[in-house]
Amino acid sequence: MVQTRAWFFQSNPAHYDIDSALGTLDRVWWRVPQHTSEIHIGDPVVLWRSDKKAGIVGLGRVVSEPQMRVMDSAEKLLFLLTRRALMTRPGR
Repeated sequence: MVQTRAWFFQSNPAHYDIDSALGTLDRVWWRVPQHTSEIHIGDPVVLWRSDKKAGIVGLGRVVSEPQMRVMDSAEKLLFLLTRRALMTRPGR
């Protein structure tokens, strides 16, 4: 019998704009440094926002086996530290 696991992926709003990601992206890719051999296509996922407005913000399913991938430009804009760094550069 194949065991299905459910996964909680946490987003910290100080670092990543999960609300905008869910409103604009077709898929939200997640960095998973642990349990990579246990995460499989079809596993249920709960997206959790931490901080003062903590709670479940999305439900979904794993769409690919864990893999290294390049982040596209739309995703990069959702990382708040990157966005702040770009906005504070001279000439911007």
